[in-house]
Amino acid sequence: MSSMKEFEHLKIPLKNIKSATNDFGDNNCIGQGGFGKVYRGELVLPLLGVTLVAVKRLDRSLGQGTVEFWKEIMMLCRYKHENLVSLLGFCDENGENILVYEYLSNKSLDFYLSSSNLSWNQRLYICIGAARGLKYLHDPNGTQQRVLHRDIKSANILLDKHWKAKISDLGLSKIGLANQDFTFLISNGVGTMGYCDPLYVETGYLTKECDVYSFGVVLFEVLCGRLCVQNHEGVPQLLSKLAQKCYEEGKIDTIISNSIKDHILPECLERFSRIAYQCLIRERSERTSLADIVEELEYVFECQNADKMSLLKKPFKEIEEATNHFQTCIGYGRYGKMYRGELSVYGKHTIVAVRRLDPNLGLRIEDFLTAIQFLFCQEHENVISLVGYCNEQGENIIVYEYAQHGSLDKYLTCTNYTLTWLQRLKICVGAARGLHHLHNHAEHRTTIHGDIKSANILLDENLVAKISDLGLSKLCSVNSYGDYNIFESAWGTGSYCEPEYYISGVLKKESDVYSFGMVLFEVLCGRLCTIRVLIDVTQKKKRSTHDGFLLSAMSAKEYYRNNKVDKIVEPSIREQMTRYTMDRFSAIAYRCLLDDREQRPPIELVTKELEDILRIERDRQEQPLMADVIKKLEIAIGDQDFDSYEHWRFKYEDGEPTLHQDTEDIINILNPLAVNATKKRVLRLLHKGILFDNAKRFFSINDQGSKCELISPRKFLYPSSKKYNWESRNNSSCRFSEVARFPYKEYLKIKCRIATSVLSFGIMYGASLVFSLQREHQVMYGKSSELMRIKWQCEELNVSSIHMAEQRQDGWMNIRLWHFVSGDKNANFDVMLNKISSFGAEESPDILIHGIEFQPVEMREVDNGIVGLEGVSISDEDLDFEKITPSDYQDIIHRSDKHMEYTTEKELYFLLCDGILIDNGRKWFSLCKSNGRKCYMLPAVEVFRNDAHFKDSDRLSLTESRFLHSRYKHCETFYIL
Repeated sequence: MSSMKEFEHLKIPLKNIKSATNDFGDNNCIGQGGFGKVYRGELVLPLLGVTLVAVKRLDRSLGQGTVEFWKEIMMLCRYKHENLVSLLGFCDENGENILVYEYLSNKSLDFYLSSSNLSWNQRLYICIGAARGLKYLHDPNGTQQRVLHRDIKSANILLDKHWKAKISDLGLSKIGLANQDFTFLISNGVGTMGYCDPLYVETGYLTKECDVYSFGVVLFEVLCGRLCVQNHEGVPQLLSKLAQKCYEEGKIDTIISNSIKDHILPECLERFSRIAYQCLIRERSERTSLADIVEELEYVFECQNADKMSLLKKPFKEIEEATNHFQTCIGYGRYGKMYRGELSVYGKHTIVAVRRLDPNLGLRIEDFLTAIQFLFCQEHENVISLVGYCNEQGENIIVYEYAQHGSLDKYLTCTNYTLTWLQRLKICVGAARGLHHLHNHAEHRTTIHGDIKSANILLDENLVAKISDLGLSKLCSVNSYGDYNIFESAWGTGSYCEPEYYISGVLKKESDVYSFGMVLFEVLCGRLCTIRVLIDVTQKKKRSTHDGFLLSAMSAKEYYRNNKVDKIVEPSIREQMTRYTMDRFSAIAYRCLLDDREQRPPIELVTKELEDILRIERDRQEQPLMADVIKKLEIAIGDQDFDSYEHWRFKYEDGEPTLHQDTEDIINILNPLAVNATKKRVLRLLHKGILFDNAKRFFSINDQGSKCELISPRKFLYPSSKKYNWESRNNSSCRFSEVARFPYKEYLKIKCRIATSVLSFGIMYGASLVFSLQREHQVMYGKSSELMRIKWQCEELNVSSIHMAEQRQDGWMNIRLWHFVSGDKNANFDVMLNKISSFGAEESPDILIHGIEFQPVEMREVDNGIVGLEGVSISDEDLDFEKITPSDYQDIIHRSDKHMEYTTEKELYFLLCDGILIDNGRKWFSLCKSNGRKCYMLPAVEVFRNDAHFKDSDRLSLTESRFLHSRYKHCETFYIL
């Protein structure tokens, strides 16, 4: 469709979607509707990065087709609202019609109607969100069109992780002019039984009141805790008829869900049931409008919570006694002092923090109560909770939950207690999640904090971060305009305040991101971004934390750009982190401080990046090193001996020890408390290797204590493929009982999906294909060299290459496929074997695939060290890798065509010496090993771009080639690289 060109930027390749959903595997299927099955997956998307998505695959047998597919795309691109599901992309390749949506972890409303865990407050919140989304469709802002959904039901109201409702399935909708009433005559009515307007079913006439009727049914479902259609002795019974009858007879309380009946105030029940009933009136002209529904539901919500608000109101005398007449001051702020107290909260004595607002602020009571109402609605683990308030005798007091460990800034300047790197990461992740909640999921509105700083990040008894000083911005003079506010004067803390906001007073979400970036650098550097004066208790003198370096946004960015961040990192945590995680952490902090607001990442991306870094460090620190395990084994075992491997869960098969099929993870097996064997026997066993995971994986340790793994073809070949057979193998050179045999020409498109999991952290590994030729071919070819043409994919990088096979001592052949550093993510990549040939042979042989092997790649030692200008070999130990690595390596990494992974300066240096593709494959960059100079190479495709005698190969390269493309003359054996 030519009119669909405007949506080209949303296209996602089919291969990416298949990879994300495990080729639409049943384990990834999370539901099915009128359009088709829905799958869960993870895709790399522009701006969003690695993102969880819901993939809906069209099944034409269910009645919908291409028209509904394109209409859904058009509608969701044209109509955007926080209560409409977001479309992230689509695919229309090879006859497939696939829609990719944001992933909403709480599924749809129909799953929770009968759940006792869904409170009345949550149900109201969901109804309000759904009503707002539907109201927007009926009267979208800024357009001249109205949208009729035609299939409103609880199954089409999706819920995100914060229970925000989002209308979905717009493929059946109809569009008409918004400034006039209109009617569609539909020859074949659509919709779902129980939700459909009876007049629509009878006449085929569709109006906006049809959606109102359907939504009224949903409201009664929410109230009654059941779906709208139930079978009674084979006869369907409609909830709409029952609800109308009970309402007219004044017996609506008899059908309310028992789980919420005791939690609904009488007035709220009366108004909620009345608005639901008005949706179901037969005469369309008498039905209520969506605007009235939204207004009434919001009133019910406020009415329901007003009673709770009254419970939070505390007498001034009670607060005065709780704080011992405001004796224990624990903090100061721009709004007043903070005191520690002990207050009765819901009948339980609780330690609280009491902020007594400065009377000179001149607050109106209306403004104060607005702030209290706002704070009351914020419920999140990483946002400080409201416990009570008081506005008596001219006092304005806010009572918060007490954060036992105070504020983050205290720990950044304290010499008695230093946070570990892992603790700092956890705190940063928590604070980011709290800010993400405010920006995207706060009740009814987007919230801009305006004063993010380490002093406003409190820590509870478990060091869980909580954003504080929330809601007090509402006390300032402010004019709101959508996603930003204009203040009469900027009121953030100067050192954390973005320059643009400080000058103009225009506050946006990006302003909070800037301030949070400053906090991240504080956490990394272990100092505040202002010179903090402290009192030395022993000397009774003032001292400054300033040691010659003043942390500011400008200085932090300067150190980052000059690749000197490690110079300002807190010394106590420098040894606890890897260079890789330090670089990633500083990179996201730096991006938060960019001058251009549009270039700063949204807080959700900051949160994801920090969560990823935390996961890496947690895995690294919690995973025992093999050397430590061996040392513990030596201590635990001593000189004892025994005759059984029972504690190791080993059993003997054909004289060789193997693991039971139901064995636990290798790491759990290596528990010294479970070991009762001789040291020599255990170490020999691990060095020799053991089978696990139902004998589909082979695990061993090498001489250096690093983990090695061989994966059986049973783990990575697609089981649905019919191009290979399984052959039994009992010889000692084969680790598995069977191998995969691919007949001649049938292995041309073998596809593997590989994920590593139990390898040593932070080590560079090589993934190799282990195979052999059919026996008769081995005899025929003797020891001739084999070439294998392989097409592989890693992330967005696609390469075809020709590899030379190496003969192994055990009789198998080995071809290296890929290098990676373990620990960040699973090394996922696809491999397609296009061709195998031997020099002098006329045809390709059959092959036997033993598996994929992961072996550590040894770094260069003295014998293979760097050769200086005088021809003298230089040992790695004598090199200062920090000095010989280019100062602008961050810029080089950003220009790289794939995500570079490294853990030390040494590893980074050798990665750059080996070379990387940069600038979208147009250049090859490397470092000269003899003098450290930068080297660039241009591909033949660039050099001979206008030469008619040369042609592009189809993304072909030799193993030694640096580029994704090469050029060749008509002779296929002549390559220019």
